[in-house]
Amino acid sequence: VYAPKQLHDEIIQGKQPKKPVLVYIHAGAYVAGSSRMGTP
Repeated sequence: VYAPKQLHDEIIQGKQPKKPVLVYIHAGAYVAGSSRMGTP
């Protein structure tokens, strides 16, 4: 999954909260899943 290099570096350095970043990184998967299952 593509993520901007700056964001990726910040994750590694611990500058971003992990859960929201994971949600951001996996947003494509969540969107695809919600499209099939009909849930947000």
